[in-house]
Amino acid sequence: MRLSLVGEAEPVRIACNPSDLEEMVEILLENAGKYAGSGAVVTVAVRREDGRVILQVSDSGPGLSDRDLEQIGTRFWRAAQHRDQPGTGLGHAIVEQIAYGNEGVVTVDRAPEGGLRTQIELRAL
Repeated sequence: MRLSLVGEAEPVRIACNPSDLEEMVEILLENAGKYAGSGAVVTVAVRREDGRVILQVSDSGPGLSDRDLEQIGTRFWRAAQHRDQPGTGLGHAIVEQIAYGNEGVVTVDRAPEGGLRTQIELRAL
């Protein structure tokens, strides 16, 4: 996995507990490393938008079907092609709950690079 960082030129302050932010990013990077594949490029981006900060983690892996995309965030759910890999199926559910606890919103869709794109929208300070 190669990591690409894209972001604001100026520092961004977010209304989020620092350890919560760290945990969410750690979970998303771990998932991308596990499921996107060894040759995938993972991009972490941060941008400001209308008083909010959008933290985005996307990858160039194989992604998921539309039906599977609808299931992400369901506790203990795992895509059929990933059930043989270690894990609990709680990663995205945990990210969603942590974001919610910090007045944030999580969305997951298909990345332009082909894999997944997870966006966490939090209030800017």
